Amino acid sequence: MELGEGTIDCLKREFREELQLNIEVGKHFYTTDFYQPSAFKVNDQLVSIYYFVHAEKEHHFFANHTEESESKVATMKFEWVPLDSLSKDMLTFPIDKIVCDQLLKSVN
Repeated sequence: MELGEGTIDCLKREFREELQLNIEVGKHFYTTDFYQPSAFKVNDQLVSIYYFVHAEKEHHFFANHTEESESKVATMKFEWVPLDSLSKDMLTFPIDKIVCDQLLKSVN
């Protein structure tokens, strides 16, 4: 988040910047409730906040994004996956795997 920005405004901005996609933010789903060190910045911790979002238009994409930080270069992959095809094994970060399990349990 940028200074002075709320979570919902940040989420909308990030979708526009990273995916060129406007969204409507729905219901809050989960906020990290345990310590998670940052994989990108030494001495930082991560608080992840998950919302359901709805795209203003149908959007199909697969994109890789490379980002450099203090400690390493990271490549992120953005991909739409149908919920019935989603698996935590498709995800990289530990918190995303936890949230994926909760999401899949909530829809079954």
